[in-house]
Amino acid sequence: MGLSVLARNSFSAVGDVMWMELDHVDNLPSHLLTRIAGFMNTVLTFHQNWFYVATVSCGVVGLWGLVMALMKRTPSWAFEWARGIAIGAILLQVTAGVYLYANDVRPNSEWHTFYGVVIAVTLTLAYVYRATMARRPALTYGILLLFVMGLGLRAWTNVS
Repeated sequence: MGLSVLARNSFSAVGDVMWMELDHVDNLPSHLLTRIAGFMNTVLTFHQNWFYVATVSCGVVGLWGLVMALMKRTPSWAFEWARGIAIGAILLQVTAGVYLYANDVRPNSEWHTFYGVVIAVTLTLAYVYRATMARRPALTYGILLLFVMGLGLRAWTNVS
């Protein structure tokens, strides 16, 4: 018999509700069961709220990159830092999602997981082709971050 916890985030516009079953906890003391459930709820709440930070940062930096590309400007160090922060934010979001999925905290829709995997694959391919993308960094990273933002929005709409 596992420990069941209902996780609900009141800040979510979609109204996410997920059940998680923690298996192999029969032999654990009750104070550890409470800590495990509390930590899972913390990670779930972080994942639900960090979405906004990750998506908005990808969108803002992506638009910034496109504007610089249209104006034919070379990206400044500030854009390079912002790009790194936006990519780091979305990677943190994906990492939290992978952690939750590995611990059987799963959304009701498989599409949410699919879009998370597509984001991970997209960022992996961007890393592989970073030398090619360096030829026109404002344009390529602008398009990349807007695409990732769109994938994040699709994942968010497929939570319930």
